[in-house]
Amino acid sequence: QAEQEYRQAVQSISELEAQLKQLDVSETETEGTYVQNLSTISDIQVKLEELSVRETEAQQKYLDNLNTISQIRAQLQELDTKEKRLDQKNLESSNQRSNQIQDVKLEIARLEKQVADKSKILSPYAGCVIEIAAARGQVVQPGTQLGTMTVKGQSDGMEGITYFSVKDGKKIQPGMLIQITPDTVKRQRFGGIVGKITSVSPYPVTREGAASVVGNPEVVDNLIGQGGAMIEVYAQLEADYTTFSGYQWSSSDGPDLKISAGTTTTARVRVKERVPISFVLPILREWSGIY
Repeated sequence: QAEQEYRQAVQSISELEAQLKQLDVSETETEGTYVQNLSTISDIQVKLEELSVRETEAQQKYLDNLNTISQIRAQLQELDTKEKRLDQKNLESSNQRSNQIQDVKLEIARLEKQVADKSKILSPYAGCVIEIAAARGQVVQPGTQLGTMTVKGQSDGMEGITYFSVKDGKKIQPGMLIQITPDTVKRQRFGGIVGKITSVSPYPVTREGAASVVGNPEVVDNLIGQGGAMIEVYAQLEADYTTFSGYQWSSSDGPDLKISAGTTTTARVRVKERVPISFVLPILREWSGIY
């Protein structure tokens, strides 16, 4: 029994020694694991420090990016403001150019109208040109007579203008009767157109004054001749629509001829009416010496 207990004790000791060896091995492994864990922790700490540095760098980069974004936004806003100002300036410049172009167009139109107006000679009255006194391309002065025309729509008919010597003209008064015979008509056959004197110039008119009325210096020379100053007489022609000419004639119905403005005429004015004996008596008195 004791031997059995001994053997059991020896076996127990062997088992305990085996367990102790196992524990030594476990302790060694644990120590290795611990050392390895310490190394791993050290590595992890190094990585953590690196990550912390990276995080700090990332945060700084993020802040830098935010600052850059803010600057870019400010630049974009400034560019947008500049763009709006430029658009406004371009619009104003465009409007100004449009106004200037419009002004230039209006000025061109005005000048073209001025050229057109000044290149044409227009009469304020409707009528027919019966004579042109100036040649194409001729340089004329203001007031120069360019032509003669008849005016339509004159309800009073034509007016006769006659020039008398001062001696005869002073005997003529407004209201007197006048006979005007166109130079194209024979007085012996048709007589003259009956008219009534409307006005007599109070003073003699010069050749230049007559030319301003008649409009043709050559016609004035034929009317006045070399007599110098003359008395200018205006007469209204009496209308008679039953005659071909439309005017009243002194001794007939007149010729089958239309009388146009600018026709030269010969005129006679009745300044006094006396019975024939009144012309004879002064001669008899002169012969007899009885007054």
